[in-house]
Amino acid sequence: MSEGNAKKKRVDRPMRFLPVGIDIKGKKILVFGGGRIALQKLRTILLFNPKVTVVAPKILSEIKDMGVDWVEEIFSRNHLAEAFLVYACTSDPETNRVIASEAGERGILCNVADDTDACAFISPAVAVADDLVISVNSQGRNPNLSRVVRDFIKESVDEFLHGRD
Repeated sequence: MSEGNAKKKRVDRPMRFLPVGIDIKGKKILVFGGGRIALQKLRTILLFNPKVTVVAPKILSEIKDMGVDWVEEIFSRNHLAEAFLVYACTSDPETNRVIASEAGERGILCNVADDTDACAFISPAVAVADDLVISVNSQGRNPNLSRVVRDFIKESVDEFLHGRD
């Protein structure tokens, strides 16, 4: 593909989400939802910050066993106090939109599972290899492809690192 065609393609499908690393040390992270999607998000979040609170009327025992704080309640605006990042992972799209709206009004970045349009940020597919953090995103368009590419890169990095020893 020529440079002109590459630029044209980016214009046709503009990039919305800027990949960045955010300092979350000691910051309060909230995950609304206590099911499988929340569990998946937590597995990544906990690689970087153990200060997470899960809020949901029902929470999987696997989540409770992860060492996170958890509260079995429905969403309330009061939960957002002092939050730095929010993940809306409930099974109710309307509740997720309300969470995103309330977080946005407070200047809190919010990720909404399965609704890229409502997201202030997206979560990439992440792997850690020694001090390297590998993250791949498809601008929220194809999470499965992101995971496949992440795994491919992680395997290559592991081979490279072990080959050096």
